[in-house]
Amino acid sequence: MADIFISHASTDATLVDAFVQLIEGGIGVLSGQIFCTSLEEQGIPPGVEFKQYIKEKLGDARIVVALISPQYYSSAFCMCELGATWALTKNFLPLLVPVIRQK
Repeated sequence: MADIFISHASTDATLVDAFVQLIEGGIGVLSGQIFCTSLEEQGIPPGVEFKQYIKEKLGDARIVVALISPQYYSSAFCMCELGATWALTKNFLPLLVPVIRQK
């Protein structure tokens, strides 16, 4: 069972990878304690039904961490995860990602 479910937009994969490295290396969270669809070793195994697997992992998680970016609000999956987090009354930690403007 993963203790931490990281809800994020797939387009934010680079940010998510950096965040996971931070919590693993910075505060010692073990890789097996994290569920994150963008990271192969912590995501969805080949051959399983995608939506059902995500629902199970979200239901099992002790906390949901959401990386809230503009892309997050554009993702139907993220909105479903957010609603499920609320409905399941999960511990929830939203992290707001600032908009980075390209020059």
